[in-house]
Amino acid sequence: MAELSKEQLLLIESACSRLVHDFADLVDRREYARLAQLFTVDASFARPRSPDTIIVGRDNIHNAFAMRPIDDITRHLVHNVRITPTSAEAANGSFYLVLYTARSNPQTSDFGATADSRRLIADIVDQYVLTEEGWRIFSRRGRIVMHTT
Repeated sequence: MAELSKEQLLLIESACSRLVHDFADLVDRREYARLAQLFTVDASFARPRSPDTIIVGRDNIHNAFAMRPIDDITRHLVHNVRITPTSAEAANGSFYLVLYTARSNPQTSDFGATADSRRLIADIVDQYVLTEEGWRIFSRRGRIVMHTT
């Protein structure tokens, strides 16, 4: 592999970090068609709650998210995002995810919906590739490492 310049490293890190944050935003906004576009056509994905169930393909990833209960409210908070470029066309990444959930309720207070008492903390490991569409997630694996009650 040719040595990457500092500028190349920063551009790759920025593009891949953006994928991490866009994913969290789009899943919480329930914009699953846009979320699926963050992945390569042949991507694979495993949810932290089901790490042994691998979903393969952009369309299948979209469909899996589209099946989420309509009354779920989620907030995916990402922390400690680390991106390591491995070439000009590939990078590895990892981050911590804290998931807050609630049920939609028309009688919520001025403070919004009441969050569930259980919060999930997960480790996420990604592989990114540069495609004709730009940087995309090629592989995402998650696993829950702890939770609150």
